Amino acid sequence: MQTIENYNSEEFEMNGGTLVKYKGEGGDVYVPSGVTSIGEGAFSDMKTLKEVQLPSSVTSIGESAFEGCANLTRVNIPCCVTSIGSRAFHGCESLVSAVIPAGVEEISGATFYGCKSLTSVTIAEGVKKIGRWAFEGCESLASVVIPNSVTVIGVRAFKDCASLAHVRMSEGVEIIFDMAFYGCSRLDDVIIPGSANWIGSHAFASCASLTSIAIPNGVTGIGEGAFMRCRSLASVTLPEGLKSIGYYTFYGCESLTSLVIPSGVTRIDATFDTCVSLRYISLPARFKGQELSFPACAEISYC
Repeated sequence: MQTIENYNSEEFEMNGGTLVKYKGEGGDVYVPSGVTSIGEGAFSDMKTLKEVQLPSSVTSIGESAFEGCANLTRVNIPCCVTSIGSRAFHGCESLVSAVIPAGVEEISGATFYGCKSLTSVTIAEGVKKIGRWAFEGCESLASVVIPNSVTVIGVRAFKDCASLAHVRMSEGVEIIFDMAFYGCSRLDDVIIPGSANWIGSHAFASCASLTSIAIPNGVTGIGEGAFMRCRSLASVTLPEGLKSIGYYTFYGCESLTSLVIPSGVTRIDATFDTCVSLRYISLPARFKGQELSFPACAEISYC
């Protein structure tokens, strides 16, 4: 690997401590020591780029800094980095791992979108938000641990991560936004922490391998289609504090056999007629006489 010891204007366009544009031939690249910022689009669409070594002096990585570097397999994110811009690694299809340091409060929108080879992600304690589309389409990612510091999982954050089987959410997550885990077809192990208070629309829709889910007591509303087409979902536990169940929440949950709707629920927009295995459902007495759609074979009781 070629070591660049001094600032070379033929390879690096600089503005103070910011690397504005890389103009070299690609391959394996060492960014000069002393660089503090990787500018917006500095390496974007560099198809010949293989590996990048960033110096410990780097504290920020700009928007689209490495976007479209389809053959980039490795880039270190120094521990002093506090900011990573949106789409920073968007479309880096060969990138295999990423470590997000503690100083980064937010993984910005589409940071790792479409990183198809990404198998390992480490999110340090200190990160507070996983932004929208952050890991969407990372189809090789098999597991992820979300630390206590994270309070928000953004819209489509892990959408279509087809290999994602295990998600460990630590206590701290409060909001799981719309479509956060949509289409994670191998996801069979997820525990929603007690700190959560909202599950957004289609948050776990089309998670075909998910077999059970327990909604914690702090959750007061479940968004439209949150568990839609979770065909293996056989067991659902709903909390007493739940107030509303959105449209199509359990639509197409073919394996669901029983369901107890807590007494605190005041609004049910869901339809259950496609839950073909549903044999028993318990409803609050206030819903007696209301038209709700259930399979003909389901036994309904009121409490």
